[in-house]
Amino acid sequence: MDIIRSRPEHNEYLSRLSNNILAFHQTIDPLYKPVPEDIDPVDYSQGPMLGYIALIEGKEVGGVMGKLVLSPLDRSAPYAGLQAIWVDEAYRGQGVAHALVQAFENAAKERGAQHVDIHVDVRNPFAVALWMNEQYITYQERRKKNLL
Repeated sequence: MDIIRSRPEHNEYLSRLSNNILAFHQTIDPLYKPVPEDIDPVDYSQGPMLGYIALIEGKEVGGVMGKLVLSPLDRSAPYAGLQAIWVDEAYRGQGVAHALVQAFENAAKERGAQHVDIHVDVRNPFAVALWMNEQYITYQERRKKNLL
């Protein structure tokens, strides 16, 4: 398996990755909405983007995307926000997600990030298990109220 920095030729795969994540999350909560088609999936947020692709025998089998962010509390302490990770079903359980997380963390650390921040939907048992295995801790609780 090779983990490489995403390049423009991977944008189509990253779009499919984003759509796969959205489709999964819509099974949990129908309020999840797609990113508008006129917005580049690799660059829809502020901050330098970090993206990596997992290749097995030259085939794209997974990806991770996120960005560097300045802390709202301490502007001198950047952190990395990991926004999306996906591994194609046929390649799950083979260490692909772990390798992608490691590549993302290493790149973030090289760029001065103090930590990696993620949002995990607690109704997604796969994500909860992944982040526990990767030794991420819960440090904050978020709540929402549907108004529709």
